[in-house]
Amino acid sequence: MELANAQSQDGESKGGVLAHLERLEIQLSKSHKKLEEPQREQAVESALGTKIHKLRLLRDKLSAELKQRQARVSRRVIDVGRLS
Repeated sequence: MELANAQSQDGESKGGVLAHLERLEIQLSKSHKKLEEPQREQAVESALGTKIHKLRLLRDKLSAELKQRQARVSRRVIDVGRLS
């Protein structure tokens, strides 16, 4: 119990066992946050990669549709030119 109630020479409390436990819990929490940060960043990168992939697929699909429509318009213009 003496350790828990110990005081420094200037009269301030050293904090005792409970304060020490609290400091250890804070350190543990900080350590967990540091470990979780790279995992969070990896999850964000993965999500962004997935989004990029989906957007590229959509771009390719829309590009193919555009080419098909342009080809249809070109054929119609040719057909109209033949009729005149």
